[in-house]
Amino acid sequence: MATITNTAERGKGTVANNYSITKWTEDHAMDCDAAIVTETNDILATLISDLIAQGIIKGTVTTT
Repeated sequence: MATITNTAERGKGTVANNYSITKWTEDHAMDCDAAIVTETNDILATLISDLIAQGIIKGTVTTT
């Protein structure tokens, strides 16, 4: 299990909400012709994870 967390404040304003992602599978490629919702969810969760790791947004992403 891996967890990425950022709760630090940045000087660019206040983030009202923390993002919480569970059962994340890292994915950086998407087949736009596929009708698989889980692939889109994994891509979105990977983007959120990258933004959390860079300190842009606050939140936690946890793998299974």
